[in-house]
Amino acid sequence: MKSHLLRFAMMLALSGVAAAAALPACGGDVDDTGITADSGLDSDVATGTADSSGDAPDASTPPATCGNGKVKCGDFCANLDTDPQNCGSCGTTCGPNEVCNLGVCSATCAAGLTQCGASCVDPASDEDHCGACEKACGAAERCSFGTCGCPPGTTSCNGTCVDLTNDPKNCGACGTTCTSTLGVCSQGACAAGCATGLTNCNSSCVDTKSDENHCGACGTVCPSNQECLNGTCGCPPGQVLCNDRCTSIVADRLNCGACGVKCANGEVCLDGACTAGSCNPSGNDAGNSNGKVDCGGECVRLTTDPDNCGGCGKKCPEGFICSEAACVCPDGLTNCNGTCVDLESNPQFCGACQTKCNAGQVCNAGECTTSCGSLTNCASACVDPRTDDDNCGACGLECTGGTSCNTGSCTCTAPDQLCNGACTNVAQDRNNCGACGKACQPGALCEDGQCACTERRPDCEGNGVCVDLLKSSKHCGACGNACAGGESCKGGKCMP
Repeated sequence: MKSHLLRFAMMLALSGVAAAAALPACGGDVDDTGITADSGLDSDVATGTADSSGDAPDASTPPATCGNGKVKCGDFCANLDTDPQNCGSCGTTCGPNEVCNLGVCSATCAAGLTQCGASCVDPASDEDHCGACEKACGAAERCSFGTCGCPPGTTSCNGTCVDLTNDPKNCGACGTTCTSTLGVCSQGACAAGCATGLTNCNSSCVDTKSDENHCGACGTVCPSNQECLNGTCGCPPGQVLCNDRCTSIVADRLNCGACGVKCANGEVCLDGACTAGSCNPSGNDAGNSNGKVDCGGECVRLTTDPDNCGGCGKKCPEGFICSEAACVCPDGLTNCNGTCVDLESNPQFCGACQTKCNAGQVCNAGECTTSCGSLTNCASACVDPRTDDDNCGACGLECTGGTSCNTGSCTCTAPDQLCNGACTNVAQDRNNCGACGKACQPGALCEDGQCACTERRPDCEGNGVCVDLLKSSKHCGACGNACAGGESCKGGKCMP
């Protein structure tokens, strides 16, 4: 999507530290130790302010925020899945004969991953080892199927990834500079002012409701992994913000069921609860169809998870989805050199991946022509603003948070509701169960809009608290089975 353009490059120019405003969350899972898990369940809002001087910070200056899925560990940006000095969490160092494998210090890498030094990486998607060990992509580039390139919606101009629709130095084409009375770049053309609905940010005409470099206001850059949702930075649908990182608390072993709830060694995070042993307790499915498998302590489906597509750690490029264990483009889009594009309207890929429209032409129904006819010309793409998600209601107005364009307005598809700028199924979403902001406690699932304890973590005392039968000394292995004095419950058995 266009809203992901050049964000990491913008982050490098930040001088201020991002500020986060957290929303209140419900209480956590309680066991008989008296400890309550801290659950920051609502997507926080975080913003940053661009350096008005335009100068990049000194190389020794600590990063204000990180990009490409990395998190800030002290003065450095680290990939917690692969960094042997920060494996799984900041400061966790792997031993001399260990590698960082899916965020866990291990003896070897998982099947399908490549060992680069002491890191286990996927060369098809890793920006630091793209295609081969130590082959790093540029700051604003992404690694797509083992090749470095510009993010979707951007073009390389003299080695820099730019958005031709709003870059005043490369407006519509590389090297075309907007000056004098036609000083702004609006929808790929130099103009005297911005088109309806767009805002002039340093001569770039942008949609502040969706642009992650100018979210809500010019210069407000969303931190890594966050999106601009109707003018506010937040996590994508289905994720929450934990320690400045958007994650799924349903599977994250470091934030299992709630932010900060860490699963112990030998446990996996299954449906938001730390569980001893396998991700498939029934043993009926090894993950080859639709079951869940253990990827570094996270229970995921290899058939549909874009971060573990067909194998643990196999990440799909931006814009792709995981279907039947393969990274593919959504319906209606085509994979052109590692980017999903619409051949019907994209002037850079019009009708075929190799066809680029000439200056003055538009892409209409997959053909380079001079007119859009009954459609609307949006940066040389012929679209219908009543249904186009990237130009909804007017050119350049993008739908975000899972919304789609319906009669010129961005809306959620029933039965989803808009919660914090993202379309949410309140009948099943643990963080918004039955209503926006109503979060279930760790270990509970959302069923038909109601929080419910599971067979593995039942409500033994009728007070709405889900009890872990593998750990509770009051209910060890079964409700009411209390361990004797001096014993503790380990794996559902009372032991001295």
